[in-house]
Amino acid sequence: MCQNAYERCARMDTHQESTQIKADAPGAPSAQNDRLATLGALASNISHDLNNLIMTIQGSAEMGLREIQNTAKLTKGLETILVATRHSKELIEQILTFNRQETLPKAPVHLNKVFEESKQLVEVKTPSSIRIDFNLLEEAVYVFSNESQIHQVLMNLYTNALQAMRDVGGTLTITLSITHSDNGDEQACITVADTGYGMHPDIQEKIFDPFFTTKSLGVGTGLGLAVTKTIVDQNRGSIRVSSELKKGSVFEICLPTTHERPAKQATPDTVEFQLPPSHEKKAILLVDDEPSMRGLGMDMLHSLGYRVTVAADGKEALSLVEKSPTYFDIILSDSKMPEMSGPELAEKLYTLNPGLPFVLVTAFTDDTTEERLKTIGVSDIIKKPFLISNLEKALTAALKNRTKF
Repeated sequence: MCQNAYERCARMDTHQESTQIKADAPGAPSAQNDRLATLGALASNISHDLNNLIMTIQGSAEMGLREIQNTAKLTKGLETILVATRHSKELIEQILTFNRQETLPKAPVHLNKVFEESKQLVEVKTPSSIRIDFNLLEEAVYVFSNESQIHQVLMNLYTNALQAMRDVGGTLTITLSITHSDNGDEQACITVADTGYGMHPDIQEKIFDPFFTTKSLGVGTGLGLAVTKTIVDQNRGSIRVSSELKKGSVFEICLPTTHERPAKQATPDTVEFQLPPSHEKKAILLVDDEPSMRGLGMDMLHSLGYRVTVAADGKEALSLVEKSPTYFDIILSDSKMPEMSGPELAEKLYTLNPGLPFVLVTAFTDDTTEERLKTIGVSDIIKKPFLISNLEKALTAALKNRTKF
């Protein structure tokens, strides 16, 4: 599924990962801008394919949870998948945001909660030759930041530490503590220490530079620590590193704490299990060029009580509607498809049946496109990957209102 996007990215970025642009070299700013442009193109190329993969994983996990709710081990595993897919989605958004140089919204973040989630994920990917010691605080610690960015910082540091110990084994020690800055302000300090290879001083000076990496092509992007430092700087924090060859490295991040608390609301991972609503077996046409997405979509829609017909592309969907203009009650279509895109299909169907509800599934947020969709009969837009409950709400609203969003 991701092969074509990977090949496009490989052609753009072959043998560039192990190089470093020197700030004082002639033409360096232009070269670095080219690298950032390459990053933007890479992000755009892979995000659609990656979102499809995440949607398949997330949807399958949800279906499992809906069918088997009383098996504790299975439930825990599926819930872990849902947590991982949520953070994968957030990572995609951050890559695109990094390319657009935008700042994500901030709110009080419960650090203990983020640590627990990251602990669950890092334990899964840690080989048996590496021991993990978590030293966390019992009292709740809050910082004013973006939760997904804090999670990204932790996972970047964990990944670097694990790679440093991959061949030799060792201990990963993760500590959350409270300290005070020179002016007396309270800070939450995150320390990630490994017993791996360590770094030469010359390497240590460059680790926060964009695209600098000592890893081979395909293993490191050279962005992890650069993005980590950017996030820390945006949150008025500090990051320090100490390292000694053959003894390991220690990263310490300190962020200002806050007395504010998050607003009470349902967490994104909360999945409500209810009996399928009665849609009087409404007929829905599912349009997607990815076989895995069509299969998953059929399962989801059947579980919600719909009669499902599938089409592999826009042309097939248009032909089905032309043959039976009044049969379908609603259309659910992917946006990015070959030959005829979802928006193009919506526009053609709007000329055939202006009142036919049309819900578009997309991996992108594009204000210009959204404005245009308002004029061609699209009832709602769902962004991948989505929960079944979000799909249900969008379809129900589209059937009820039969009006453009």
